[in-house]
Amino acid sequence: MYVQRHLLTAVILCLIILLDVFELVESGDTSHKTGKKKKDVRDLTEAEIEKIYEEWEDHDDDELEEDELPEHKRKKKPGVAFSDLEDKSPEEMLKMTKKGQMIMMFVSVTPGTSKPESEKITRRWQHGLTNGNIQVTSYMISDDRAIFTIEDGSLAWTIKDYLIQQTDCHNVEFEGQVYNGLHSGIKDDSSRKSTGDL
Repeated sequence: MYVQRHLLTAVILCLIILLDVFELVESGDTSHKTGKKKKDVRDLTEAEIEKIYEEWEDHDDDELEEDELPEHKRKKKPGVAFSDLEDKSPEEMLKMTKKGQMIMMFVSVTPGTSKPESEKITRRWQHGLTNGNIQVTSYMISDDRAIFTIEDGSLAWTIKDYLIQQTDCHNVEFEGQVYNGLHSGIKDDSSRKSTGDL
């Protein structure tokens, strides 16, 4: 039994060695015959590195996704036709010009709310927006303030309308405007102020 195991192990090792030899012969690797060794990467010259890089790039068939490309290499989005803007309100014109652009929105919860409670509230708002098929990402920047990032800026006004209706929303700020929450207790005529006036 013991001899049979050693014999089986020896046969398997011989087969592995034979397969490796056949692979070397088939691949044409003769560097061991000529005595030529492969260079260490640290010993390559700049010209050799550049040549290797060019060969790499020539054989690289993978194209980057549109969102992985640097901003200056992305395809230009179609612009807004000025004829479309003639009969639009200023807010509608902003929506059209922000289509496809990322916007950051500052959202404040009711002052005096603890940070864990604020995180819970903003997560609830984020989930509510996601359920409405609107993708946003939120980051807490202080105990009662968060940043919402929106990939498609034209949706910012829809998000603003949703947020200011929430009971725990104090205000929403983006594009230089502050929109007070409907339940914040702050009364003003237009329910928005320019940040320059603050």
